[in-house]
Amino acid sequence: MKHIRKTVWVSLALLLCAASSAMAAGERYEFTFFEGTQYPLSVVFLHGEQDGPTIMVQGGIQGDEPSGYITAQILSNSRVRAGNLIVVPRANVPSINLRTRQINVDMNRRFDRDYNLFYEDRLARVVRFLLAQSDGLIHLHEGSGFYHPTYVDSLRNPMRYGQSIIIDAMVYGRMDLGRTVDNALAELNPRISPASYRFQLFNTRTFDDSTNYSEMRKSLTCYALTALNIPALAVEVSKDITQLDWKVQRQLEATEVLLRHYGVDVVPPAIAYDKDKIKVKKS
Repeated sequence: MKHIRKTVWVSLALLLCAASSAMAAGERYEFTFFEGTQYPLSVVFLHGEQDGPTIMVQGGIQGDEPSGYITAQILSNSRVRAGNLIVVPRANVPSINLRTRQINVDMNRRFDRDYNLFYEDRLARVVRFLLAQSDGLIHLHEGSGFYHPTYVDSLRNPMRYGQSIIIDAMVYGRMDLGRTVDNALAELNPRISPASYRFQLFNTRTFDDSTNYSEMRKSLTCYALTALNIPALAVEVSKDITQLDWKVQRQLEATEVLLRHYGVDVVPPAIAYDKDKIKVKKS
């Protein structure tokens, strides 16, 4: 059985690599894993007009975070001027359909080893396969409240994830993740109003013994760093901002800026939003 599974994966890898290499500059190619099942996984490959690195962008690993999968879907229709994109807009379709974080298990906690119990584990295998074709990862999420390094109130404190760009360490090997995020924030945040909704760098210090976020060791970003030695980070907008189009716009802008810092130049399709309707849910 292992031999059969390995043969299938090798054949699939050769197929996708051949398709990717055959793509002309500026082309878009889409492929769906597990087509015809209840958990299809569609992937979009965008080949840039000029050479450059390949970055994977993924949304929808947790179905109660709509900004991530909407942003990724919009990004999948971008023009790529330099570099290449692998976009997974909806990594976990069943959880998206039910608008819940998970069905059987939290899929973003299935990357510390090769599990084989639930459909989420089959999806995680494909995600790992795709990530192995990439030079970096941007993971799109939507978290509660507003991250702040010190406690301000119940919505703004170190245990909230919203409006942050998350890294597992400031520096990992030769990768200066902190500097990348700081440079991106310096470009991104001046455009965001009000200032209280600007993104903050959130270092979970995943590998420290004293971290409060040890569960991140099972996450996709941690897998990218430790198993593949490629830079990885997560862009979290806040669930407590109720204006979805505003959040998508901000997440898309953050992704565009971060991609540029990683050497991929994209022009996303234009989307409109009403800046006067931004609201925050009451706690």
